[in-house]
Amino acid sequence: MSDKNKSLVTLIALLSTIQLVTGWVMTGLGYKYRLFADLSHYKALITTSLTSSAVTDVLIAISLCYYLNHRRSGVKSTDTLVQKLIIYSINCGILCSLVAVLGLITFLTMPNNLINFAFNFVLGKVYSNSLLSTLNARSHLREAHKGAIALDFVETKPSYAPHQSSGVTVTTVTESSPGHQDGKYTQEYKVAEVA
Repeated sequence: MSDKNKSLVTLIALLSTIQLVTGWVMTGLGYKYRLFADLSHYKALITTSLTSSAVTDVLIAISLCYYLNHRRSGVKSTDTLVQKLIIYSINCGILCSLVAVLGLITFLTMPNNLINFAFNFVLGKVYSNSLLSTLNARSHLREAHKGAIALDFVETKPSYAPHQSSGVTVTTVTESSPGHQDGKYTQEYKVAEVA
């Protein structure tokens, strides 16, 4: 779906890996140091973790909306489904991003209290609820759009059949893509070129 945008996928994977590794290191430090005051020496590590979390969430939400918006086909039922997917992406992405950014802001602006822990504790639950709401929305969307065209995001490759007579080339272009019941959707149109 990312149109083979390797730099975007690599950036999201790198930020997610940074978030995972810093989370593991902070968990280890939490077992080593029993007081939160002892963790003040690791401000850079905590800032890196919270920043990578916030940037990853924002980047995923924006890229999902961007690429879904570019997948509109002009068919009303498919566009309605894509619009609903964009709304779900925005709702889940904004909530996760907001909690992550608030955790980062409170950590940086109020380093002497633990108000940022409130956001960090909630963040895991927000991620879980976001995943569950996405999974629940799939069945709802499937039921609401039973007769709609399946969104397989398969690249269609047209086949050409040229016919030439009296200086005019007429090409019949047939585009087909996988369907949801009969196996295939086919669309034909003719293109005329004057030689």
